[in-house]
Formats: sequence, C-alpha cells, structure tokens
Amino acid sequence: MTTTRIPSVILAVDDQRESRDRLQAELMGRYGRDYRVVIESSPAAALATLRGMQDCNEPVAVVMASLWMAEMTGLHMLSAVKDIHPRTKRALVIPFGGWGHKDTADAIRRGIASGCIDYYLLQPWRTPDEVFHRTLAEFLYEWARSHEGTSCAICSHATGFPTSTFPATLPRGSRVWSHSDWPVAGSRS
Repeated sequence: MTTTRIPSVILAVDDQRESRDRLQAELMGRYGRDYRVVIESSPAAALATLRGMQDCNEPVAVVMASLWMAEMTGLHMLSAVKDIHPRTKRALVIPFGGWGHKDTADAIRRGIASGCIDYYLLQPWRTPDEVFHRTLAEFLYEWARSHEGTSCAICSHATGFPTSTFPATLPRGSRVWSHSDWPVAGSRS
C-alpha cells in the first residue's frame, strides 16, 4: 500500500506585480517540485486561501508577505496568519537595504517581539538569489522539524554519506550523528 504525500504549501503575497513575479520565479524554480507554491496579489486573497487550506487540513510550511502593501501591511496579515496556522513559519519580505529605513526596521522588531513573524526575507533581486533561498531553506528546515517530528541529528546511511534529512524510520545499519560526534577544530580524535 502506498500513501500519497500532500505537498506542503509555500505561500507568498505581494501587491506589486514586478516583485511578485520575481518571488514566483524563484519559488517555482527552486521549490515547485516538492511544495505547492501559491502566489497571491492581495492580503485578503491570501487570508481567504489560507482559511481554505485550514479547512482542508493542508500543511502550510511558510507564508511570506511584502511589508508595505496598500490593503494592509504584511505585519498585520502575518498576525492573522498566526491565528489561522500557528505553526507556519511567517516572514516579512523587504527590499535589499530595507533595514536602513527606520519604519521597516521598527516593523520587523515589533513583529518578531510580538511573535507575529519569525524573521524577514530579502526580496529576490536576481536569479538565482541564494541569499533569499538560504533564509527560506532555514524556515523550511525548522518547519519540517516541528511538523514532521524530525531531529536535529544528521543521519549517515549505510553509504556513510551524511544527509540533511532524518527519516522517521532509519534503515538498518544507519548511524545517527549528533553535534557531539563532530570533530572540533584543533582537537585530536
């Protein structure tokens, strides 16, 4: 008997066409095979979509929203997401250099302090944008650990090649490595 895996969702919302298109290209290009990528053009549409996903018990891994949108700020939208999908990772999307603007920096600090957001993502500005993907990959890893019950440990299968995933059941002969097993620089093993 095989089970069908329901792909987890990555949802992005931005009311500016150009930045929304860049988000879509980056997300579909890197994550479209393993995740269901949903792009919305307004916070209200995104919240309606997320409520529908909640009704269908769809797993939502990450929701990202542009900070400054006309309908409502990304911070307000992500605060509502916290109520709908409390375990979902939430990120504000800001332009490169956004931290240099007092209002943006204050919004990020407030969002993190209040628990409305987990962190921020820099808007992708080139393809591929590895800075964007590095932060998003961390969100996905953290979400997978909490959602799927995976461990921080690194699993080394019979091949001896460490992988970044930790399956629920390990193949016979596998070894779980913890950070205490790793050699420390300057130490002799």
